[in-house]
Amino acid sequence: MHATWFCKECQKKHWRSHKLDCRVRMSEEKWAPSWEGDRKPPFYTDNPELATCTGLEKQLWGETPAIDILELRKNEGVQWKQDLSLLFYEAADLRNVVKTVVNLPKSFERNMTVVIDNTDMHITSRNIIMLLAMLILENPVEAAEFVIRPVLTNMYKTARYSSDTAITIRTWTGGQAVLRLFLSKKDVVKLFSFLEVPFGLTADSAQEIRRSTVFWSKEVVDRVLLSQRGHWRHAAMHFRTTGILLPFGNSCDSFIYPNPTGWALPATADPLQGWDMLDILKTKNIGGATNDIYGRMFFHVRDMLADFHSRVANKVIEIHHASAEDLKWHVQPFKFDRIDTNTLGDMKYGGFSSVLVNMMPLLRSRTENKHATMLMLFIKAVEEMHWEDRHDKNVFEKEVRSMMKIVAPKTVQAAKGRMPREWNLKIYRMVDSLGLFRDRDYYFQQYMERWNFRDIAKVVEVKMKKRNTIVDEWPWRLKLASCTPEAQREFDIARASNCSGIERYVEWRWA
Repeated sequence: MHATWFCKECQKKHWRSHKLDCRVRMSEEKWAPSWEGDRKPPFYTDNPELATCTGLEKQLWGETPAIDILELRKNEGVQWKQDLSLLFYEAADLRNVVKTVVNLPKSFERNMTVVIDNTDMHITSRNIIMLLAMLILENPVEAAEFVIRPVLTNMYKTARYSSDTAITIRTWTGGQAVLRLFLSKKDVVKLFSFLEVPFGLTADSAQEIRRSTVFWSKEVVDRVLLSQRGHWRHAAMHFRTTGILLPFGNSCDSFIYPNPTGWALPATADPLQGWDMLDILKTKNIGGATNDIYGRMFFHVRDMLADFHSRVANKVIEIHHASAEDLKWHVQPFKFDRIDTNTLGDMKYGGFSSVLVNMMPLLRSRTENKHATMLMLFIKAVEEMHWEDRHDKNVFEKEVRSMMKIVAPKTVQAAKGRMPREWNLKIYRMVDSLGLFRDRDYYFQQYMERWNFRDIAKVVEVKMKKRNTIVDEWPWRLKLASCTPEAQREFDIARASNCSGIERYVEWRWA
């Protein structure tokens, strides 16, 4: 039986081409990667980061699903009568900004200031372009599906210098929403350079550059496909081939201009990583293929952005391109009700102590707002501590036993009681999924002790919340603990979402 990809009318009209898409081998459940026949693991098995060693490695789509960093209903409450201010520090993209604004209660009518900062001008420029589209284009759906050219004309008209060192761009929607940019003249020149296609860069050459990254290794591509379900693999390959997020079957012929900002992502980058998979699956793929997961994501993100466009009234949005030290000077004496520090808490990205020292002074005091919180996301901490135990047979068997409580026993029976030596598909899938069954609390406790969380928190005079009130400590862990079809489905979706289940959110408040 083949999955339903297209409506009957579409199947009849374009059957000659559609039947090739519907019945490709990679869509079959029995599909296997190229290395499976060789009985040897792929080259990145001992170090998964080797799979992302090409490209500029900028996370422009996010590494984890979007979250609401405010959760007003659970904290201040829907009757909150004060203005709110949020800081997104080192925000690689706008997904958390969008979800936070969209999730505001309809009854909330106070003013809100959103400050977005990033030290990478490439990322800052992309965020500026997207927000200008949201504020300038009047139609919510058009804004959500914006193209750059209509934005450029308006941006040049609305830009004006406020000093020798900074530019402020103000755009009003309904006379209320304001976008302010705090950039040096040097940054402005760089911003405009991102809006011009480099001389000699054609659409074909741009595609060649992009594909040389996303298809640099068949083993890496197979790794991405292996995590997907059935026909989702074909949707994933279609997206990687075109580089354009559209419902499957939509023509890409009108996309003839190369992206001026280039291809700055690693080979494994996938826009699915930035949005909750369950929310995507709940979204109807309007008139499209039933199993087109990227089509569903297109409509999910479009709906979110259109809603954001409608909700952005009476919001002041500021974008800064500054270091932590400079940002404090830019915004003083302003204080924030929430600060999202992205993944900077991980030692790979800077370390939690420097983030505490630099960012906590910008958080409102408890007398001003007892719910004021700074969020840190640790995506490397558990793996960093587990690395020393990666060849420990007892640890391996404990994780396998935990897996067998949830996943169908046949999936892991091949490796029960021994470390994998003879590699086949079942063993690889099991090993690649063990992070979902890791002793998260144990390893994160080790991590906190190694990096002296308690002592540093005392020095900075802050406390780690005993129980998070904004986002779950382990938001992408498996929640069902029995071997049922529902638990198997949750496991399959977790694998497809690229979340390992060991991503840890920590919430800080003043002591």
